Amino acid sequence: MKVEEKVISNTFYLFLDTFVVTFLSFVYWVLIGKALRPEDLGIIATSTILMSFLSALALLGLNSAIGKLIPEYAERDDKKRISGLVKFSFKFTLITNIFLALILAIFSFQICNLLKLPLAVFYITIIGIFVSSFAAIAGNIIYGLQKMKKYFLIDLAGNIVKLVVSGLIIFIGFSFYGPLMGFVFSFLLMFILRLEKKWFFIKSDKIDKKEVLIKYSFPSLIYSLATYVFTSLQFIILPIMTTQHETGLFALANKYTFPLSVLAGTLASALLPTISGLSVYQEAMKKKQAKIINLGLRYSLLLTLPVLIFFVVFSKAIILTFASSQYLDAFHLFLPLALSSVFYGVSSIFINSLYAIRKPNVMRNISILVATIFLISSIPLTIYFSSLGMSYAVLISMTLMLILGFVELRRFLKISIDTKNLLKLVLANLVFLALMLIIDVIPYNLMIKIILAAASGFVYLFMLLFLRFYVKEDVTVAFYIAKKLPILKNQINSLAKMISKYV
Repeated sequence: MKVEEKVISNTFYLFLDTFVVTFLSFVYWVLIGKALRPEDLGIIATSTILMSFLSALALLGLNSAIGKLIPEYAERDDKKRISGLVKFSFKFTLITNIFLALILAIFSFQICNLLKLPLAVFYITIIGIFVSSFAAIAGNIIYGLQKMKKYFLIDLAGNIVKLVVSGLIIFIGFSFYGPLMGFVFSFLLMFILRLEKKWFFIKSDKIDKKEVLIKYSFPSLIYSLATYVFTSLQFIILPIMTTQHETGLFALANKYTFPLSVLAGTLASALLPTISGLSVYQEAMKKKQAKIINLGLRYSLLLTLPVLIFFVVFSKAIILTFASSQYLDAFHLFLPLALSSVFYGVSSIFINSLYAIRKPNVMRNISILVATIFLISSIPLTIYFSSLGMSYAVLISMTLMLILGFVELRRFLKISIDTKNLLKLVLANLVFLALMLIIDVIPYNLMIKIILAAASGFVYLFMLLFLRFYVKEDVTVAFYIAKKLPILKNQINSLAKMISKYV
């Protein structure tokens, strides 16, 4: 398979994965928003973020190292080294998780008092840390081998289980315990399904543990921890400095705007194993790496900007449709958090690419600086402006991460921004914004407005057609997608042929 086709294939299945997971996660949070109080949502958000943060700590960045190194080993067809890395990873993760669980159990009462969590919730959190760590290791093995279809199907099964278990336990009256148990059971199922036992039975070569841990794992750990500082520490700072009610408002706005980072984040994930594989050839493939990164950036902006406009214009309608009126005050958080999500998604393309081209220390340094700026700005802004201040602290951090990621990657690869096409994109989005503002004043419910917005989306795409925004690579991508979607094959092929007349 050609490099471009591999990237498109990865992107296709990862986009399906992200779309389905994001949709089911959205339904998960809608269920919580409809059935539970803001205080309950605050407890759930604090617990689940704690699970994610501490599982990243327990992994020490090893999951990212797997996703980086396995594509390189696979490019050389080095199965023995892959087997050695898999065995080492599971042993290492078991030891770190046992050690972390013991520490958390010893200080459980103090942590619960600080975070305003029930003790039972905290013990569920410890179990969640354990199973999510192993699910992450198993998932990154599949990801590194670029088995994206399998990755997608397992994620689909796990998230369906999360939704079903959560709903059932809420229905029988166990309140916030339902979503927490659903969260834990989903990771347990994903670990079982992701586990590829064959790597334990292949004779393995000894791996360079120093390379795995020092060169890739530890910089990735620092990046992961720093990332959790500016993407998740809000759910620790807010309940300490304000209330769980404010935490719940922020959590809802954050969860509803997070899908804006999905497309760019998916492209970043799709590019990483391919760029890592090309790194085996050093200088010879730098132009190829730069080309696919530029395409990833192009598609991120093309598809994300109009969705950003929709979320900001219809923020009140989104809240009233998918949550109760208790959360309406969260609408003023949508603008900063929506922009933050877009910036975070696009910056992940730059950051992941730095890691893939063997510059993990640069990635680490950017994350440390961004985390520091977040901590410096978030505490005073939260004290004076509560959840709104926290939202703008996140926006400041994500803006800095976007700028630094682009500047640093440009030092190593010839990535660029096509100013002429960017202006065309801005013009088309201004027209789309005008259409959204007109639709917003029409006295219809959100579903009718979504239909009208979708129609406006076609206007947006056709406007770009006549502005001659599209290039020949867009036609190639469209034809490939048509192969993967036989139901829409004729329509997509017709669209690709039409676009080809304007490139």
